[in-house]
Amino acid sequence: MLCVNSQEQQEKTKKMAGDKELAREIRKVEKNSLQKFKNQNIILKKFKKDGLKVYRSVRKSGISVKELLEKTGMEKKDVLEILGFFEKKGMIEDVGEAKEEEPAKKAPAKEEKEGEKEAPGKKEEEKPEPEEEEEPKPKKGKPKEPTPITIAPEEEIAPEEEEEITPIGDDSEISPEMEFGVEEAAEKEEEGEPKEGETKEPAEEEKPKEGKQEEEPEPAAKEEEAPAAEEDELMPLDFGEEEAAPEEPAEEEEEEKPKKGKQKEEPGEEEFGTSEREIAPDSGEGPGEESSEEDEEDIFLTPGEKKIKAKYGEKGIKVYNLIDGQRTAEEIMRSTGVTEKTLIEMLDFMEKEGIIKLEHPGAKKPSSGPSAPASSAAATAKADIGFAPMLEEQSTPDKPLGGEEGKAFTLTVPNKVGGGMIKELQAKTNLMLKYKQPGVKVLELINGSRDAVELSIKTGLPLYTVCEILDVLQRDGVVKLEPAARPEIQRKYGEDGYSVYKRYGREGVMLYQLIGKDMDLREMARQTSKDTEKVVQIFMFIHKLLGIELPIDEDVLLEGLKEGSA
Repeated sequence: MLCVNSQEQQEKTKKMAGDKELAREIRKVEKNSLQKFKNQNIILKKFKKDGLKVYRSVRKSGISVKELLEKTGMEKKDVLEILGFFEKKGMIEDVGEAKEEEPAKKAPAKEEKEGEKEAPGKKEEEKPEPEEEEEPKPKKGKPKEPTPITIAPEEEIAPEEEEEITPIGDDSEISPEMEFGVEEAAEKEEEGEPKEGETKEPAEEEKPKEGKQEEEPEPAAKEEEAPAAEEDELMPLDFGEEEAAPEEPAEEEEEEKPKKGKQKEEPGEEEFGTSEREIAPDSGEGPGEESSEEDEEDIFLTPGEKKIKAKYGEKGIKVYNLIDGQRTAEEIMRSTGVTEKTLIEMLDFMEKEGIIKLEHPGAKKPSSGPSAPASSAAATAKADIGFAPMLEEQSTPDKPLGGEEGKAFTLTVPNKVGGGMIKELQAKTNLMLKYKQPGVKVLELINGSRDAVELSIKTGLPLYTVCEILDVLQRDGVVKLEPAARPEIQRKYGEDGYSVYKRYGREGVMLYQLIGKDMDLREMARQTSKDTEKVVQIFMFIHKLLGIELPIDEDVLLEGLKEGSA
């Protein structure tokens, strides 16, 4: 009789523990769209489509495990294993138990009390549970506090049950459900939160000890998972764009070009998205020694920028950063404080080295040698010469990027021009007639710091439509468009976003920002550009830059986009 009752009690305990697990509410932990994209890539490698299905079903606002099981239609064991992996990687967190848990717990408590009345001969068996009778006493003294009567028995029995059911001989055989519960208990202890049902009674003081005993095999399990976690990390790839080059004068640069491929990577450079460290040929520093502050700054410079810095220092870099296809020579001189003669010399050097291309409208390209007279060069600089936006040597197009093509490449920042309320109301009316409310919202969001990409994301309008609206506003004299400075682009969108911008301009930055959001490639393409082929090229380039392998071919993506637009 006693054995039968103890088995029934264990079954009830298991059922209650299962109900508690199903009532758990979890939610996603995503700081930004790029983290979401990385999480999906890790899950795809580990659990294939089933893992992605569970991850996408978890809402940021929270979802219970029971609802998640119904939504995915998968087995409970598989879902709990996947959720355990998510929690280890920090992809999800607990929101709290569902409110429906309380009535579910009261029913088993009543059944236990009825069982006590029917079987008075079971005193020895019921001795470990005197807390049920003692707990209602503090309830009278503190009527305002919620009663943890039904929760305390669960907390007592759950650890004993886990120890009985899972006699572990080897740490590696710990089931996902066990690891899941142990980590949850460890987090509660570290944060100093009291467990549910904890009181000042001495009987419950043993609970932390039991939790610690269960946590002991956990470090070993974590050590075994460490190599797997390292494999999942994305390693930076070098595509030739950010290739480091030694700081040397222009004459020695040509001799060193064949040797660039032989330079070795310095050990320990594992940061995501950073370029390789520059290795100075004459330095006697070993791989473990710290490099100078100068070298730390130079690792982010392109080969062209290093040539400029070697010859003209920081002044040359400032001039180079202002060359964006919009500013004239006079504007650059005012911004940097360089003289006309120095600017002409710098431009000649950059053009000779193939770093920039100058447009000379209405005439052939004049000689840019050092023997050219300063007066003729000054006249050329004062003319309306468009400076093409800089690209890496590997990606420079056949034709110089000036005029309309350079304008379409550059990321612009609109700034309102003081023209009075009547002028602004007239502009809003024109925008409402042609572009409806989103067009008016573009004008309202302009604050002098938001660029075209940010305006497109906030309004939901395609990038090319936003740029069209900004051109109309500039023609009407409502706003003035300024090209975004390269350091500002680097600050806003990071090293990876800046690398994409240097190759594909504002459309590249737009697609880079959309990757990881809740939209498919067709929606991203509609938001970015009318040229679907270019969108696919940018998409593939971004994935290579991030070190993510795509299990699909470029032609297949292009064909799918064309079918969707047809």
